[in-house]
Amino acid sequence: MPESTDIIYMSDILLPRDPQGPYHAATKGYVDAGLSGKAAGSHTHAAGEVTGLGTAALVNTGTQRGEIPVLSVNGKLSESVLPPAAFTDIYTCEDEEEMLSSPAQKGDFAIRTDVNKTFILTQSVPESLSAWKEVLSPSGAVQSVNGQTGAVVIDTLPAGGNAGDVLVRQGSGSAWRGRRYSGTITGDGTTSVFTVTHGLGELAVQVDLFQVNQDQSLTQVKADVVRTSDSAIQVRFAAAPDDGAGFRVICRI
Repeated sequence: MPESTDIIYMSDILLPRDPQGPYHAATKGYVDAGLSGKAAGSHTHAAGEVTGLGTAALVNTGTQRGEIPVLSVNGKLSESVLPPAAFTDIYTCEDEEEMLSSPAQKGDFAIRTDVNKTFILTQSVPESLSAWKEVLSPSGAVQSVNGQTGAVVIDTLPAGGNAGDVLVRQGSGSAWRGRRYSGTITGDGTTSVFTVTHGLGELAVQVDLFQVNQDQSLTQVKADVVRTSDSAIQVRFAAAPDDGAGFRVICRI
Protein backbone atom coordinates (compact mmCIF):
# COMPACT_ATOMS: atom_id res chain seq x y z
CA MET A 1 0.00 0.00 0.00
CA PRO A 2 1.57 3.33 -0.99
CA GLU A 3 2.58 5.59 1.76
CA SER A 4 0.82 8.90 2.10
CA THR A 5 1.39 11.80 4.26
CA ASP A 6 -2.15 13.13 3.83
CA ILE A 7 -4.72 12.24 6.54
CA ILE A 8 -8.37 12.25 5.54
CA TYR A 9 -10.89 12.47 8.36
CA MET A 10 -14.37 10.82 8.04
CA SER A 11 -15.97 14.00 9.26
CA ASP A 12 -14.70 15.68 6.16
CA ILE A 13 -16.44 13.17 3.84
CA LEU A 14 -19.83 14.32 2.64
CA LEU A 15 -22.37 11.46 2.48
CA PRO A 16 -25.17 11.74 -0.06
CA ARG A 17 -28.59 12.48 1.46
CA ASP A 18 -30.39 10.31 -1.09
CA PRO A 19 -28.28 7.22 -1.82
CA GLN A 20 -28.83 5.85 -5.29
CA GLY A 21 -27.02 2.51 -5.30
CA PRO A 22 -26.92 -0.51 -3.02
CA TYR A 23 -23.50 0.39 -1.73
CA HIS A 24 -24.09 4.08 -1.12
CA ALA A 25 -23.85 5.20 2.44
CA ALA A 26 -26.82 6.95 4.07
CA THR A 27 -27.11 9.37 6.93
CA LYS A 28 -28.86 8.48 10.17
CA GLY A 29 -31.48 11.12 9.43
CA TYR A 30 -32.29 9.46 6.14
CA VAL A 31 -32.69 6.02 7.78
CA ASP A 32 -34.80 7.33 10.66
CA ALA A 33 -37.09 9.16 8.27
CA GLY A 34 -37.61 5.96 6.28
CA LEU A 35 -38.40 3.85 9.36
CA SER A 36 -40.83 6.35 10.82
CA GLY A 37 -43.46 5.35 8.20
CA LYS A 38 -43.30 1.62 8.99
CA ALA A 39 -45.54 -0.29 11.44
CA ALA A 40 -44.14 -2.16 14.42
CA GLY A 41 -43.61 -5.93 14.11
CA SER A 42 -46.61 -6.55 16.42
CA HIS A 43 -49.61 -4.32 15.76
CA THR A 44 -53.38 -4.34 15.14
CA HIS A 45 -55.75 -2.99 12.50
CA ALA A 46 -59.45 -2.34 12.50
CA ALA A 47 -61.31 -4.80 10.26
CA GLY A 48 -62.32 -1.95 7.99
CA GLU A 49 -58.66 -1.15 7.32
CA VAL A 50 -57.91 -4.66 6.02
CA THR A 51 -58.87 -5.59 2.47
CA GLY A 52 -59.67 -9.09 1.17
CA LEU A 53 -61.56 -10.34 4.25
CA GLY A 54 -64.75 -12.41 3.81
CA THR A 55 -68.02 -11.29 5.35
CA ALA A 56 -67.79 -13.94 8.11
CA ALA A 57 -64.67 -12.23 9.49
CA LEU A 58 -66.77 -9.20 10.39
CA VAL A 59 -69.43 -11.15 12.38
CA ASN A 60 -69.28 -12.20 16.03
CA THR A 61 -69.95 -15.75 17.26
CA GLY A 62 -73.10 -16.43 19.28
CA THR A 63 -76.68 -17.66 19.06
CA GLN A 64 -78.46 -14.39 18.39
CA ARG A 65 -79.60 -12.93 15.08
CA GLY A 66 -76.65 -11.88 12.90
CA GLU A 67 -74.15 -14.05 14.84
CA ILE A 68 -72.35 -17.24 13.82
CA PRO A 69 -73.10 -20.35 15.99
CA VAL A 70 -70.23 -22.56 17.11
CA LEU A 71 -70.33 -26.38 17.12
CA SER A 72 -70.54 -28.08 20.52
CA VAL A 73 -68.06 -30.66 21.84
CA ASN A 74 -69.92 -33.46 20.02
CA GLY A 75 -69.49 -31.70 16.68
CA LYS A 76 -73.16 -30.70 16.39
CA LEU A 77 -75.10 -27.49 16.68
CA SER A 78 -76.85 -26.92 19.98
CA GLU A 79 -80.56 -27.84 20.08
CA SER A 80 -81.26 -24.23 21.08
CA VAL A 81 -79.99 -23.20 17.63
CA LEU A 82 -81.18 -26.10 15.48
CA PRO A 83 -83.60 -28.62 17.06
CA PRO A 84 -83.23 -32.26 15.95
CA ALA A 85 -84.90 -33.12 12.65
CA ALA A 86 -88.33 -34.68 13.14
CA PHE A 87 -87.56 -38.13 11.69
CA THR A 88 -89.27 -40.95 13.59
CA ASP A 89 -87.79 -44.43 13.82
CA ILE A 90 -89.54 -47.50 15.23
CA TYR A 91 -87.50 -50.12 17.09
CA THR A 92 -88.77 -53.61 17.91
CA CYS A 93 -87.24 -54.68 21.23
CA GLU A 94 -87.46 -58.05 22.95
CA ASP A 95 -87.14 -56.58 26.46
CA GLU A 96 -86.40 -53.47 28.50
CA GLU A 97 -82.64 -53.89 28.23
CA GLU A 98 -82.75 -53.84 24.44
CA MET A 99 -85.00 -50.75 24.50
CA LEU A 100 -82.62 -48.85 26.79
CA SER A 101 -79.59 -49.76 24.65
CA SER A 102 -81.24 -48.79 21.35
CA PRO A 103 -79.90 -45.81 19.34
CA ALA A 104 -83.31 -44.14 19.59
CA GLN A 105 -83.65 -40.36 19.55
CA LYS A 106 -86.33 -38.15 21.03
CA GLY A 107 -89.66 -38.92 19.34
CA ASP A 108 -88.78 -42.49 18.32
CA PHE A 109 -90.95 -45.49 19.24
CA ALA A 110 -90.05 -48.85 20.75
CA ILE A 111 -92.35 -51.87 20.39
CA ARG A 112 -91.78 -54.20 23.34
CA THR A 113 -92.61 -57.77 22.33
CA ASP A 114 -92.20 -59.07 25.91
CA VAL A 115 -95.07 -56.96 27.30
CA ASN A 116 -96.95 -56.27 24.04
CA LYS A 117 -96.73 -52.51 24.60
CA THR A 118 -95.38 -49.50 22.71
CA PHE A 119 -93.23 -46.73 24.23
CA ILE A 120 -92.13 -43.31 22.95
CA LEU A 121 -88.85 -41.60 23.86
CA THR A 122 -89.63 -38.16 25.33
CA GLN A 123 -86.04 -37.10 26.09
CA SER A 124 -82.67 -37.49 24.37
CA VAL A 125 -81.51 -40.18 26.82
CA PRO A 126 -82.69 -43.63 25.61
CA GLU A 127 -80.68 -45.33 28.34
CA SER A 128 -82.95 -43.76 31.00
CA LEU A 129 -86.16 -45.69 31.68
CA SER A 130 -87.92 -42.50 32.87
CA ALA A 131 -87.39 -40.98 29.41
CA TRP A 132 -89.69 -43.63 27.88
CA LYS A 133 -93.46 -43.17 28.16
CA GLU A 134 -96.02 -45.87 27.37
CA VAL A 135 -98.40 -45.12 24.50
CA LEU A 136 -101.83 -45.85 25.98
CA SER A 137 -104.66 -47.49 24.07
CA PRO A 138 -108.14 -45.89 24.09
CA SER A 139 -110.08 -46.85 27.22
CA GLY A 140 -113.12 -47.82 25.12
CA ALA A 141 -111.32 -50.55 23.18
CA VAL A 142 -112.95 -53.99 22.95
CA GLN A 143 -111.40 -56.22 25.59
CA SER A 144 -113.14 -59.52 24.74
CA VAL A 145 -115.79 -61.07 22.48
CA ASN A 146 -118.26 -63.43 24.22
CA GLY A 147 -115.62 -64.05 26.87
CA GLN A 148 -112.87 -64.74 24.34
CA THR A 149 -109.73 -62.57 24.46
CA GLY A 150 -106.73 -62.18 22.20
CA ALA A 151 -107.07 -62.58 18.42
CA VAL A 152 -110.77 -63.52 18.27
CA VAL A 153 -111.97 -64.70 14.85
CA ILE A 154 -115.68 -63.92 14.81
CA ASP A 155 -116.52 -65.89 11.68
CA THR A 156 -115.43 -69.16 13.31
CA LEU A 157 -117.90 -70.70 15.77
CA PRO A 158 -116.69 -72.04 19.12
CA ALA A 159 -116.88 -75.77 19.74
CA GLY A 160 -120.45 -77.03 19.76
CA GLY A 161 -121.91 -74.44 17.37
CA ASN A 162 -123.38 -74.89 13.93
CA ALA A 163 -123.52 -72.58 10.94
CA GLY A 164 -126.30 -70.02 11.41
CA ASP A 165 -126.45 -70.48 15.21
CA VAL A 166 -126.72 -67.58 17.62
CA LEU A 167 -124.64 -68.72 20.60
CA VAL A 168 -124.70 -67.96 24.33
CA ARG A 169 -122.26 -69.05 27.00
CA GLN A 170 -123.65 -71.57 29.49
CA GLY A 171 -122.25 -71.15 33.01
CA SER A 172 -118.57 -70.53 33.71
CA GLY A 173 -117.27 -73.45 31.67
CA SER A 174 -116.32 -73.60 28.04
CA ALA A 175 -119.57 -75.18 26.78
CA TRP A 176 -121.55 -73.21 24.20
CA ARG A 177 -125.17 -73.68 23.29
CA GLY A 178 -126.88 -72.63 20.09
CA ARG A 179 -130.13 -70.71 20.53
CA ARG A 180 -130.96 -70.69 16.84
CA TYR A 181 -130.40 -73.01 13.92
CA SER A 182 -130.77 -72.33 10.20
CA GLY A 183 -130.62 -75.15 7.66
CA THR A 184 -131.74 -75.93 4.11
CA ILE A 185 -133.85 -78.58 2.40
CA THR A 186 -133.58 -79.36 -1.31
CA GLY A 187 -136.36 -81.26 -3.07
CA ASP A 188 -135.70 -84.17 -5.41
CA GLY A 189 -139.21 -84.65 -6.81
CA THR A 190 -139.88 -87.86 -4.82
CA THR A 191 -139.07 -87.25 -1.14
CA SER A 192 -141.74 -85.60 1.00
CA VAL A 193 -140.32 -86.16 4.51
CA PHE A 194 -137.02 -84.54 5.50
CA THR A 195 -135.13 -84.94 8.79
CA VAL A 196 -133.46 -81.80 10.14
CA THR A 197 -130.88 -82.10 12.96
CA HIS A 198 -130.77 -78.75 14.75
CA GLY A 199 -128.70 -79.78 17.79
CA LEU A 200 -130.43 -77.29 20.11
CA GLY A 201 -130.99 -79.88 22.82
CA GLU A 202 -134.60 -78.89 23.36
CA LEU A 203 -137.79 -80.66 22.36
CA ALA A 204 -139.91 -77.48 22.41
CA VAL A 205 -138.45 -75.60 19.48
CA GLN A 206 -140.18 -73.13 17.17
CA VAL A 207 -139.85 -74.04 13.50
CA ASP A 208 -140.31 -71.68 10.55
CA LEU A 209 -140.22 -72.92 6.97
CA PHE A 210 -139.51 -70.68 3.95
CA GLN A 211 -139.27 -71.41 0.25
CA VAL A 212 -136.20 -69.88 -1.44
CA ASN A 213 -137.25 -68.07 -4.60
CA GLN A 214 -135.11 -67.66 -7.71
CA ASP A 215 -134.15 -64.14 -6.65
CA GLN A 216 -133.11 -65.56 -3.24
CA SER A 217 -136.05 -63.92 -1.49
CA LEU A 218 -137.99 -66.04 1.04
CA THR A 219 -141.69 -66.94 1.08
CA GLN A 220 -143.06 -68.59 4.20
CA VAL A 221 -144.80 -71.93 3.57
CA LYS A 222 -146.54 -74.47 5.77
CA ALA A 223 -145.73 -78.13 6.38
CA ASP A 224 -146.19 -80.61 9.20
CA VAL A 225 -143.37 -80.60 11.75
CA VAL A 226 -142.75 -83.54 14.04
CA ARG A 227 -140.23 -83.19 16.89
CA THR A 228 -138.49 -86.56 16.88
CA SER A 229 -135.88 -85.78 19.58
CA ASP A 230 -134.24 -82.95 21.51
CA SER A 231 -131.90 -82.43 18.59
CA ALA A 232 -133.96 -83.25 15.47
CA ILE A 233 -137.26 -82.67 13.73
CA GLN A 234 -139.05 -84.04 10.64
CA VAL A 235 -140.56 -81.70 8.05
CA ARG A 236 -143.39 -83.47 6.20
CA PHE A 237 -144.75 -81.96 2.98
CA ALA A 238 -148.19 -82.89 1.67
CA ALA A 239 -146.53 -83.55 -1.71
CA ALA A 240 -142.92 -84.09 -2.66
CA PRO A 241 -141.27 -80.75 -3.57
CA ASP A 242 -140.05 -80.37 -7.12
CA ASP A 243 -136.55 -81.42 -7.98
CA GLY A 244 -134.16 -78.60 -7.04
CA ALA A 245 -136.75 -76.67 -4.99
CA GLY A 246 -135.03 -75.05 -2.00
CA PHE A 247 -136.38 -74.40 1.49
CA ARG A 248 -134.92 -72.66 4.54
CA VAL A 249 -135.64 -74.21 7.96
CA ILE A 250 -135.14 -72.00 11.03
CA CYS A 251 -135.39 -73.49 14.52
CA ARG A 252 -135.47 -71.34 17.67
CA ILE A 253 -135.72 -72.08 21.37
